[in-house]
Amino acid sequence: MASQRGHLLAHVSAVHNKEKPYKCDQCDYMASWRGNLQVHVSAVHNKEKPFKCEQCNYMASQRGSLQKHVSAVHNKEKPFKCEQCDYMASQRENLQKHVSAVHNKEKPFKCDQCDYMASRRGCLQKHVSEVHNKEKPFKCEQCNYMASQRGSLQKHVSAVHNKEKPFKCEQCNYMASQRGSLQKHVSAVHNKEKPFKCEQCDYMASRRGCLQKHVSEVHNKEKPFKCEQCNYMVSRRGNLQKHVSAVHNKEKPFKCDQCDYMASWRGSLQKHVSAVHNKEKPFKCDQCDYMASRREHLQTHVSAVHNKEKPFKCDQCDYKASQRGSLQTHVSAVHNKEKPFKCDQCDYMASQREHLQTHVSAVHNKEKSFKCDQCEYMASQRGHLQRHVSAVHDSQRF
Repeated sequence: MASQRGHLLAHVSAVHNKEKPYKCDQCDYMASWRGNLQVHVSAVHNKEKPFKCEQCNYMASQRGSLQKHVSAVHNKEKPFKCEQCDYMASQRENLQKHVSAVHNKEKPFKCDQCDYMASRRGCLQKHVSEVHNKEKPFKCEQCNYMASQRGSLQKHVSAVHNKEKPFKCEQCNYMASQRGSLQKHVSAVHNKEKPFKCEQCDYMASRRGCLQKHVSEVHNKEKPFKCEQCNYMVSRRGNLQKHVSAVHNKEKPFKCDQCDYMASWRGSLQKHVSAVHNKEKPFKCDQCDYMASRREHLQTHVSAVHNKEKPFKCDQCDYKASQRGSLQTHVSAVHNKEKPFKCDQCDYMASQREHLQTHVSAVHNKEKSFKCDQCEYMASQRGHLQRHVSAVHDSQRF
């Protein structure tokens, strides 16, 4: 009876009166039960882990911790279900953390070195380790990659060395090595979300990295990537690689599937298909009926035809041209005497493609597309028609 009365008194003291008479003499820990104090001293101060997992090397200081480990890791049990979403956890504490962080948006852990706030202590510790202490204790055995987190190293090995892409998009064929990459893909491509807003203009981006690149390129005018073979400088490494490939290596990996055209840039191929095969001319001159397939062509037209500008000057004679290509053709034909265009029906050679086309039309096809508007005379070349008008009709005036 005495022992039962003692247990009852201890129960009332601990459970109902919340009394903690057992004080640790090494720290501030206090317990309601002597056994709890003994477990605390054994686990925290003596670092004892007498409970060993039979299926792996895990060791615990308490039997309950071992039972949780077996249930979560080996039995894959997740008895704790979130009432607000499909999240399930193997431990009640993990469910509580999930609700606090995801649904309640609580961030009780504040960094004392910056404004960073976290919903979990572990996230704060990782932040301090990565950002402020610059610690990277986890080293890849296959390359020089180093990470501040073991999980980051595991993701690196899986994605880079093992080429694993376990995360599949349900709306397209996109596959990713990381869940975060898949989530960003869905947000940007399928949901068209652009949560990152530029503070200096109306630009909005689906990814933080895109916004940072925009600010660097557009507002800060930064061009940190310099070509080693020329003075070309660019704000993105990818653009530098494309420059080297196209300009210096003369690579043309983009092939038209309708003709033999090949391009160094994807954009050039798209413009080619639009202009040549689809016959699209979306750029309209507001001073005449001229329409162009490219904005540059329209600008050249306005400059040459309406503004009468001829900025390209030949350094061997007084010739001036409105287009660089016209100047190059002039130098090739007049000064270098080049005739790269050869008729395949006779020995005729021309310095310009248009001259060859005129030759074939007039000599071989016997076409006479130039008609006199004063008589029945027809000519195969515009120059012949002009000479006819000058000789026959202009002379009749006098």
